[in-house]
Amino acid sequence: MVVAALDAPPVVKGSADYVCDGTDDDVQIQEAIDAVKDDGGKVQLSGGTFTTSATIILHGTPDSGEGVHLAGAGLGMTVITPTDSSSHDILEWSPTSDEFFVQLSDFTVNGNRGNSATGDGILVTNADGGAVNDMQIHNLFVINSGGVGINIATTSWGFRIINCISEFCDDSTLILRGSQHYITNCFFAYGNLSLNSYSLLVQADQIQFIGNTVYGRGDHPEPGEWGMRMDGIQNSQITGNNFRNFFTGKYALEIKGTCTGTAIVGNTFTGNTHGVKIRTGTLGGLFSNNTFDSNTTVDILHEGVDQLSIYNNLGDKPLTEQKLETMTNTSGGALAAGDVVTLKAAAAGTEVTTTTTAGDDLVYGMAAESIADTADGKILTRGKTTALKVDGSGTAIAVGDFLCASTTAGVAIKAVAAGDDDMAFAVALAAASTATTIDALLITPRKI
Repeated sequence: MVVAALDAPPVVKGSADYVCDGTDDDVQIQEAIDAVKDDGGKVQLSGGTFTTSATIILHGTPDSGEGVHLAGAGLGMTVITPTDSSSHDILEWSPTSDEFFVQLSDFTVNGNRGNSATGDGILVTNADGGAVNDMQIHNLFVINSGGVGINIATTSWGFRIINCISEFCDDSTLILRGSQHYITNCFFAYGNLSLNSYSLLVQADQIQFIGNTVYGRGDHPEPGEWGMRMDGIQNSQITGNNFRNFFTGKYALEIKGTCTGTAIVGNTFTGNTHGVKIRTGTLGGLFSNNTFDSNTTVDILHEGVDQLSIYNNLGDKPLTEQKLETMTNTSGGALAAGDVVTLKAAAAGTEVTTTTTAGDDLVYGMAAESIADTADGKILTRGKTTALKVDGSGTAIAVGDFLCASTTAGVAIKAVAAGDDDMAFAVALAAASTATTIDALLITPRKI
């Protein structure tokens, strides 16, 4: 099906199945979509501008067949835009039962926010009862949205957003929920212009977010801009992205929630007020081999102990590093957070235990969480902690002292440099003269 715009060439209009008149063009586009929705197929929009006064409803297929493919003549050549002061979303996929396979490609969605339009550019939702699955958004330009640029619902999987631009949105440029999504080679810029949300919000599992640019508003006069927020994404890959130009904001990237199995590796953070904020309670994941440059306040703002491994990052300011390893507790009892652990002498794998040997050569780190006997859990082996168990009642611990294992299982003491050849695994960042927990920096174990 071919739909021609009012300003399409006469030869295109002459061969089109539907011809728009520049008013309520959503009617003709919707008729074309409805005509192919049962068997699936392509609706081809001509070059030109299509002006809508109501939402265009997309349709997939209930099985493995072909859904609707809405295609344009190219970015900037085909433009869909709402009327002034409208509040409708421009494109929406919201089925009443589970649907699959919708494609959008090769056109521009202009939200007309400059003329008080307030809807989302693209809205995908399960509000009407059906799950939405397997969508491809390719080579699309979403701009000037009065709401969210691209808004993906909770119950969704298998979305591919490739070679797209979403920018100048009152709300987020992209909200991504669900699972098994792939986003690559996209440009997300100037989101959250109304200063009430994140420029980009990701609350999805098993995603690949690779080779994208997330760009801020720069010297916008109002404070409070937020960049990208990753909230509880698991088993995901965030790699090769560029986060830049969040001058007046709080951070370019915020990480929070459970991130088990997620690798945030090889990204760059340039020219931001703050680079990355890692929230207290962030669980699991790897943050490594990222580069920081020209961030004015801090590269990594780390709120406290978590279970995110942070190491091998490069910046022009001091960087917090924290390395956690998943290991098996073979101590014969439960480990509590802050307990000193050693490698098991005859380990069958990544096994740890406790020791009552002062200065034990096999000291390895501390439990970062409660770990039942024979269970797997996180062991902090490098980086800062606020919860290391120590005993300074025998020999007082001063700031800067090396720490080693003691004769009390799970507890560290001041390492003795002369004669004992103690294996130090941490440096005290607070003094202690009693049995307590302190701030400490865990280091590669070394003889002193």
